[in-house]
Amino acid sequence: MKAEWIWTDHRLAAHPRMIYFKKKVRLPEQEPPLACRLRICADSRYLLMINGSRVMTGPCRAPRGVRYMDELDVAAYLRPGENEIFVKVIQYPDHKEKNIRFLTGPSSIVTEGIGGLWIEERETSYGFSTSAQYLCAEESGYAFRENHRYGYIGFLEDFDGRLVTEQTAETIWKPAVVIAGYPTEGIGALRDYWTTEPRPIPYPFETEDSFRRVMRSGGLLVGSAGERFVPAGCTAFLELDAGRLVSAYPRFAFRCGSGSRLRVVYAEGYGVLQQNGSFLRGVRDNPEGQTLFGLTDLYTAHEGRQTYLPFFYRSFRFVRVEITASEDQPFFLERADYLKTGYPLEVTGTFYANDERLEEIWKISKRTLLCCMYETYMDCPYYEQMQYIMDTFLEIRYTLCISGDGRLARKAIDDFARAQLWDGLLPCNSPSKFQQMIPGFPFYWILMLDTYMMYLGDRPFLRSHLGTLEKLLHYYESRVNEDGLLGDTGYWQFFDWVKEWENGSPVRTGEINILYNLLYVYALRTAAGIYRFCMRPDTALEYEARAESVAAAVRRSAYDTETGLFCDAPGRRPSSQHAQIFAVLASAVPEEEKRPLMERMLANRDQLCVPSYCMSYFLCRALEAAGLYDEIHSTLKIWDAFIDLMKLHLTTWPEDFVTMRSDCHGWSAFALYEFAACYLGVRPLAPGYAKIGIVPQPCPLTSYGGTVPVGGRGLVSIAFKKDASGCTAVSVSLPEGAECVRDFSRISGVPADIRDEKERACGAVPRTKGKQEIFQQGSDLPDEG
Repeated sequence: MKAEWIWTDHRLAAHPRMIYFKKKVRLPEQEPPLACRLRICADSRYLLMINGSRVMTGPCRAPRGVRYMDELDVAAYLRPGENEIFVKVIQYPDHKEKNIRFLTGPSSIVTEGIGGLWIEERETSYGFSTSAQYLCAEESGYAFRENHRYGYIGFLEDFDGRLVTEQTAETIWKPAVVIAGYPTEGIGALRDYWTTEPRPIPYPFETEDSFRRVMRSGGLLVGSAGERFVPAGCTAFLELDAGRLVSAYPRFAFRCGSGSRLRVVYAEGYGVLQQNGSFLRGVRDNPEGQTLFGLTDLYTAHEGRQTYLPFFYRSFRFVRVEITASEDQPFFLERADYLKTGYPLEVTGTFYANDERLEEIWKISKRTLLCCMYETYMDCPYYEQMQYIMDTFLEIRYTLCISGDGRLARKAIDDFARAQLWDGLLPCNSPSKFQQMIPGFPFYWILMLDTYMMYLGDRPFLRSHLGTLEKLLHYYESRVNEDGLLGDTGYWQFFDWVKEWENGSPVRTGEINILYNLLYVYALRTAAGIYRFCMRPDTALEYEARAESVAAAVRRSAYDTETGLFCDAPGRRPSSQHAQIFAVLASAVPEEEKRPLMERMLANRDQLCVPSYCMSYFLCRALEAAGLYDEIHSTLKIWDAFIDLMKLHLTTWPEDFVTMRSDCHGWSAFALYEFAACYLGVRPLAPGYAKIGIVPQPCPLTSYGGTVPVGGRGLVSIAFKKDASGCTAVSVSLPEGAECVRDFSRISGVPADIRDEKERACGAVPRTKGKQEIFQQGSDLPDEG
């Protein structure tokens, strides 16, 4: 049977709605099928269940104009005879003014404003394809609560289980309505508003896991049989620690009387709510004098045994559960755990060292990155869950240092390209219901292309984006002024979270942003390399000439001869490390001037604005380019800040040291790159790792090593050991047939190259178990990153 888009009616959505669909499908009474492949898509979001089992949630986030369809084999969920397919679909409205007020659901879930469900049965014909034979019902018990504080991630839940129970009667179900589509073929053909494409990334994993300990509790009693309960008419609370920040669906199983209530609060850590509305956090797992504050879901129970699990996953380390038992029956808590979820990245990169603190920095960095990977990269899992260009460039870099999987990177590049505006500029985030503009961020999309080129190659894919790249660079070229500088680009001139800069902008209204000019030069030179790889040498020469022209204009207008430093804007005194960093990266100064410039920056660092965690990646690149990499240890002591964060018991790295808003921001995981590409020294020297470079930089360790994936070519294993005389022995194992260039000149001593030494395994770290047996043992902390 041909699949048709179905819904409950033809109305455009004015408000979000939860619609249930179901159908009974009879299979032969013999053995269950060996395979039954379904394609499924929905507007806006679905949860598929078969015979009461949770199967899949989707579709994955996409920019406007495309919807991805999922394809999966559901044979394992089927049985001979009667089966029931059950789908929950949330429909979000699409309204420009409401979108920017966060009144239409998660900002990263783009919708057409028309609800729809589509399921296509592939090789079999049991009857799973959507048609008017499906039954549907609007779920009145699911209320969408406005999320004023964390608007980007959408509504919070207020679920009334009593109404769900009442709606089990067949009288509330009605036949689904087939939604008429546009004529897409022949005369008058139109593009359908649901243009589906196959899902380009793997499905998120969902694994059961448990809370590690109870932090605080009150009012929860223990019965004679060991069960935990709240007496009728009473209240209780329970504060649970997952042991580290996770992205997960919390799950609570209980039995109780009708009208009992759960209030579930999700928090990154304990803290104190300030009068200005901010939440100041100290030691994250210290409840003394602190409280849990954050996202909150509500659930009202029906009578009997039930399980509460929210429709969307939440990000948390701590969960506070407040229980109110009904007046007539006690509330028995039978289970409290969660389904951990995320992008199924196969991590093959490893790192070990004789300094346990750096090993822990590696683990926390890896966990930070993984928490920011789902259907897109995201800035943070707790707040926006939004894919921003700058964040994504850095996260792709870090990903390819620990895995050869570039599928999410490829999707991200496509997501941003599909959002390009008519004038060539890229919005700073995508997918998104509204267009947010930071004119400096699209430069990082060009760096993203370069990263994909160097780590994965794939010339045809890069060629497919040359049109987007050329149109983007034309946007900036058209704004070069008579002084040869990139002039007014408008919008939000964000560059970094620096306490001296208002809203992260280094310039005031009307000033020329020299940092954007340096980024422009950097991007032009990078684009030239991409065009060369794509066999367009003439365009590469054109971009190099543009880069030289703008770089010369920057030197004329923003170089302070008295201090020998660059300014953030013409006519100002030098005030930031950022300008010096990007002058080096953009080669705005001759090669022989890079080292003196960075030495002057280091000498004057106390008078210059300091880069945040995300900009520390670029700081390290500039010092490396200047031959001063060891200064990150001897002068800047760059890891001390992260060691201090560990003393606060953070399990992921925060957004910055200015706002300290988010406890998990992927752009702060730059240790993954430093340890893999600089300490171990493994990096691509030619596109697609056609030539592997082993160019280690100096570091304070005496015994260290690990493995680094080299695109799709396998792994490089490498180990370093310094002896008492200062000489360093190096052992290297390369993929078979790999071309490799080695340069050990930057590390002390004379290295001895010994092949095929086995990699040392990192020891396991014991974890803290939960205090109560209802919190079942989960995976060990070291194993999950």
